[in-house]
Amino acid sequence: MEGSLIQLNDLPDEILLIILKKLDNIEVLYSFIGVNKQLDQLVHGSIFTKCLTMGRRSTDSYYRLNGSVFERFCSQILPKIHHKVEWLNLESSTMKDILLCTSYPNLYGLGLYNINKEYAFHIFTAYWCQLRFQNPPTISSSTLLEVHVRLECFVVCLYLLDGRFDQLQRLSVNIHKIASPQIIIDNKKQIPNLKLFSLHCRWGTDKYSELIVPLLHRMFNLVELDLRLVMFDEKRFIDGYDLKYNIINHLLRLNKFVFNISSHLPLNDQISLSSNEDCQLSFKDVQDNKVISYVDYFSDCKRGQCHIYSYPYQGKRYQSITNNFSYGLFESVREVSLFDERPLEHEFFVKIAKSFSFIEKLTVYNKKSTEE
Repeated sequence: MEGSLIQLNDLPDEILLIILKKLDNIEVLYSFIGVNKQLDQLVHGSIFTKCLTMGRRSTDSYYRLNGSVFERFCSQILPKIHHKVEWLNLESSTMKDILLCTSYPNLYGLGLYNINKEYAFHIFTAYWCQLRFQNPPTISSSTLLEVHVRLECFVVCLYLLDGRFDQLQRLSVNIHKIASPQIIIDNKKQIPNLKLFSLHCRWGTDKYSELIVPLLHRMFNLVELDLRLVMFDEKRFIDGYDLKYNIINHLLRLNKFVFNISSHLPLNDQISLSSNEDCQLSFKDVQDNKVISYVDYFSDCKRGQCHIYSYPYQGKRYQSITNNFSYGLFESVREVSLFDERPLEHEFFVKIAKSFSFIEKLTVYNKKSTEE
């Protein structure tokens, strides 16, 4: 080996490059990075670092790297060349370790192998919000009036409302996850021109007081507001008193408030718990539109839930319906889920069938047998 290295050292860079190009980029980096200054400089070039295939290909299969090779790439090689990597080809069993072992500020492409749809969705929804903007987006407009957008993370919503679209009047956001941003953003600037705001999120969040309420306070000229949210809190439900104190009293021009909010709390031997009647009473001074509310407590799983919504119901899904459900017409709903720790009797299903005439999907979570 020593003799072959001496021969390589005697060769000019042009000849060395011709030889190294005959090899796989992974082999080049693993074998020659750190050997000597000349080879180190050559293998750090974009020819060998720009696109990396982190596995072994055969005719119809894709295999992970050898254990020691893989460990060295994650611990030493990738952190050294991370800023030069623009494309990664990965296989499912190692992609998480490779993506999280360092940052890739110039990465623009991923090739994924031996990966199913469910795992890909898990990886990119669980870790997407950990990605950070190295340089905040610079796009702006003084003429844009209306935006409808689907987002993965709340941080992008904050960017949209940091002043770069200062004439924006209508914003509709359907967001995957509401979590605290890991970067500092100007989220205190007033948003005087926004007249309509819609925020929909199916995943639960515990950031109601920290993120959602302060954001709404900046929109002091709102005329229409639409909230569809799932909340988690240790101490309280979101009810009419909360909506009035935290939202309505701060939006003096608000003319239309549509909401569908489900809040959940753990049961920890609380002395006082809100009832169905308490929740409905909390809306007596909120608005003229009809409001439906349900409060349920589940002793087996030690949690409580409160569902409040303005009627008529406008969503396509109605989740976690219990025996407390009364009746209504829900023409927009296509998916329904039922949940209770008490038995779901025949009369209950008749009520569901009459209320949801256009249902396409029904899911039932109930382990109790019906009464004879």
